[in-house]
Amino acid sequence: MKKAHSNLASRRFGVRFLSSTLGIFFFTSLLGAQYEGWTIPPTAKTEKSPMAGVADAAKKGKSVFTGRCQRCHGPEGKGNGPEADPQVKPADLTQIKTDINPDGVLFYKIWNGHQPHAGSKGSMPAFKVQLVRDDVWRVIEYVKTLKAAT
Repeated sequence: MKKAHSNLASRRFGVRFLSSTLGIFFFTSLLGAQYEGWTIPPTAKTEKSPMAGVADAAKKGKSVFTGRCQRCHGPEGKGNGPEADPQVKPADLTQIKTDINPDGVLFYKIWNGHQPHAGSKGSMPAFKVQLVRDDVWRVIEYVKTLKAAT
């Protein structure tokens, strides 16, 4: 009787372990697909903006956004700027899902950009040669206000 109980418990554990492993694999593959073509370090998901709570960060971020981002993303961040590719609209920044694109991920998307490749949706220039890190963080603080405004 003990052996039958042990075998049953062992099978249950095996099924649970396999289910958990497959679930984790599926979830992480979805996240990987979200970042396909982007250079995003593994630590990015937990990085927080050092400009969060800084009084004038969003205001300064708006200035940088107007000069660097608005031409593609549009004045309201909806992806309808005058230089936006009508075939492949830039991201609508008012609809960013913060669970998939937390501060650190947004930072590296802006910092490293995205080059077109098979199956990708357009490109975005890398701003690491044009902006200092703090300005990228300020833009992120400004972008957060776009979502709040909708």
